[in-house]
Amino acid sequence: MSKKVDARIARSKSSMAMALERLLQQKCLTDITVKDITDAAQLSKNTFYNNFSCKQDLLDYLLSGYADEVKELVAKGGPYKQEDKIMRFTQAISHILFTKIEKFRKIFRCDVYREVYWGIMTSFKNQLMIDLPFNFRPEATRTEIELACDFFSGALVNSVYAVSRNGFSGTENDFYGLIYHVWELIFQS
Repeated sequence: MSKKVDARIARSKSSMAMALERLLQQKCLTDITVKDITDAAQLSKNTFYNNFSCKQDLLDYLLSGYADEVKELVAKGGPYKQEDKIMRFTQAISHILFTKIEKFRKIFRCDVYREVYWGIMTSFKNQLMIDLPFNFRPEATRTEIELACDFFSGALVNSVYAVSRNGFSGTENDFYGLIYHVWELIFQS
């Protein structure tokens, strides 16, 4: 049975996550203080520490929100065959990343220690490991599967990083095509 979340707690967490997202577009996580976050969210430090033990926990919460958006988009299409779910997953990631590219551009520019970069990569990898069944050869070990997920999630984040740094003149569909091509190279070989 799932535990009901207090609406005030959910609002506080959401407010702090949005504040952190805005702050990350201005400076790196290392330079952001808990006070900066609570001031931007108009909440107290006690509220912060009642919900998170540190800034990294809040960053993880923010990134899990992106992962939840991907899950929701994948779920919208109903039950899938394996291949369709993989395509839908890739489309969902492409949509989230493409529509937030300006936000990511600012965040990556300020992410001098690559804390957000690694957080996003880890978030995608965890979702790949948990949510998607893979068509690996039967003798594939967990380590091989994990390495493939590491590689794909790294390729995803590197693609977003490159697009946010260098720009992208194509459409969301073009971006999806690039991401799906990477998926095919990794998982279909």
